[in-house]
Amino acid sequence: MQAPLKLFSRGFGITLSVVCIGFVLWRMNALIPQIREHADWSTVLGRLGLSTLVYSVGCLALALAWWFLLRTFASPDISLLPAAQGHLRAQLAKYLPGNVFHIAARHIHARADGSGHARLAYSAIAESMILVMVAAMLSASVPDEALPEILRTFAVWRWPLLALLVVGVVGGIHFLALRQTPRSDRRPRTSAAVGNLLGAVLCYFFFFVVATIAFQVALGEHSQLLQVLIPVVAICWLGGFLVLGAPGGLGVREALFLGLLGPLVGDANAILGALIFRGATILGDVLMSLLGYWIGRNSG
Repeated sequence: MQAPLKLFSRGFGITLSVVCIGFVLWRMNALIPQIREHADWSTVLGRLGLSTLVYSVGCLALALAWWFLLRTFASPDISLLPAAQGHLRAQLAKYLPGNVFHIAARHIHARADGSGHARLAYSAIAESMILVMVAAMLSASVPDEALPEILRTFAVWRWPLLALLVVGVVGGIHFLALRQTPRSDRRPRTSAAVGNLLGAVLCYFFFFVVATIAFQVALGEHSQLLQVLIPVVAICWLGGFLVLGAPGGLGVREALFLGLLGPLVGDANAILGALIFRGATILGDVLMSLLGYWIGRNSG
């Protein structure tokens, strides 16, 4: 039963990704005259380069968070460089259809370093849970007027739902921690585990702030205040993450950016910013993968 369900969800995600890509390209084609008015190639390339550098800093925070999680669920003795290397090298794999190959690549790398299968699985589950929780917390602050009309009716439920999500994530993390820690070691390891988990949470908050700054750069002179854009970036990231099978959230995030930011900055500026930001995230992931391979070659 699980295999057909996974197959369906991934097939649905890939299909939705293709549909969203088609929608974004269709809108872009209609908006090309307006897009040309707002930016020339030198401006676009300048925004792309700076946005890539800023986004790359956020990727380093994700690698640091992965190390914190491995120290919590795999082994407290895991070193930073091997953990970061495995995470960084796997960045490009998320663009393969299915959106799971980066997780598999990190898993294989950590297994080669001696980490157990179950504990790595717990680390990956905890990563997804905490990322979703942090993104949902940041998304909840989006103003009602920035939401599509169909979603405004449900906006009143966002805080109770967020509270339930946080309770669920904390309970889930506690359950995973108990599953992998022997009874005799639970008390001594509790404070260290809490410190590592808080470190991971802070890294994820830092990532979303930095990613939003990178998106501000991508929008250029049409950018909005950081407090306005953070929930928008979080919602778009969350949408791409939750659509299983969409490689790197491709198409889904751009469509959400267009829908949420179009009324604020105009469709032409929103789609140009979203495409520059997508280019920056891909280039940032390329840089991080190269950095991961460089660390591997120079740390042995």
